[in-house]
Amino acid sequence: MGMGADMNINIKSNHGFTNTRSSLKAVLDQHREALRVSRAEDEESEKRKSEKISQKLNAGKKLTASEMDFLRRTNPEMYMKALRIQMKREMVENSLKNCKSKQEVDEVAGLQLGMINGKDPDREALINAVNEVVKEFKKTDKYKSLPQESEEKRDGRNDSLTSEEYNDKAILRKEDIADFDVKL
Repeated sequence: MGMGADMNINIKSNHGFTNTRSSLKAVLDQHREALRVSRAEDEESEKRKSEKISQKLNAGKKLTASEMDFLRRTNPEMYMKALRIQMKREMVENSLKNCKSKQEVDEVAGLQLGMINGKDPDREALINAVNEVVKEFKKTDKYKSLPQESEEKRDGRNDSLTSEEYNDKAILRKEDIADFDVKL
């Protein structure tokens, strides 16, 4: 029964003004207590949800839009961490999409892991995110269709690049460095 139904029953059954007032107070007290318990349950539920999201985030898993919204509303600090990790995930995903061989996928993964600062407070979560993205990518048909090595490496073309390819790759060889005259 709702609050109004309880009050009507109590008020109709008590004809005296004092009894009606005490009955009304008792009903209001019951509802206050129910509201307090409900708020406590809501806080506990939010705390559990926050912990669950934190564990998912630290494991490198991708958060849903509703999880991100929950963090934005309830925990701005964790929300900022989630944004950083999400941006790292997207950077790795985009890099992997451009890979032309399985070897290049491994190189991108190593490079992305190497870019994570050893003193970063979110280091573990970032590492887990990179590893998670790479693991997900390796399950795709795109990855399975990639050759083990790129054609350039198999053909040995890496040593004989055209000048345009050379400039695009920004590779410096020992003989190129010998031509530099550096004065300090």
